[in-house]
Amino acid sequence: MRGELNQRDHIFSTSHHLFFSFLWRVGSKEEGKVILDRTCIYYLVIIKLSKKTLTTPINELIGDIKMGTKHVAEEVKEKSGIDEEKEELLGVDNIFKVVDLERELKIRDIKLEEKEKELEEERKLKEEERKLKEEERKLKEEERKLRKEREKEIEHLKARLKEKKD
Repeated sequence: MRGELNQRDHIFSTSHHLFFSFLWRVGSKEEGKVILDRTCIYYLVIIKLSKKTLTTPINELIGDIKMGTKHVAEEVKEKSGIDEEKEELLGVDNIFKVVDLERELKIRDIKLEEKEKELEEERKLKEEERKLKEEERKLKEEERKLRKEREKEIEHLKARLKEKKD
């Protein structure tokens, strides 16, 4: 909802009203308990905002919407016979919480993606380092083999030279 309100300049450029609807869920305050004894545990709530709300700051508008929903919540509780001690209406407050949590989640996702990219780059660098060390080790091994062959060749030549002298 906050996202829609942030875009209200654009929305009201083509329309005189903004309609926002959501399902208001009846939930249990008791952990793990599911409400099954009612035929309907959802209420459809539609909020209509006029173009006149463009001059109202978003935070003030959200506060007004929350205050209005408290009155509606009381009315729904009376009509539905909801036991306030055990159950609650999960509505607008939760929508704003969800929007804020979604924003935080997007920020965390972006940070996580950045961190994953950094880790991937580090992994690639380490892999390149490992390959370079492996190549260096192979070169040293080749050099060692060449030295042994040279030493054998020198020994062989020394032996032939000694044979010719004798």
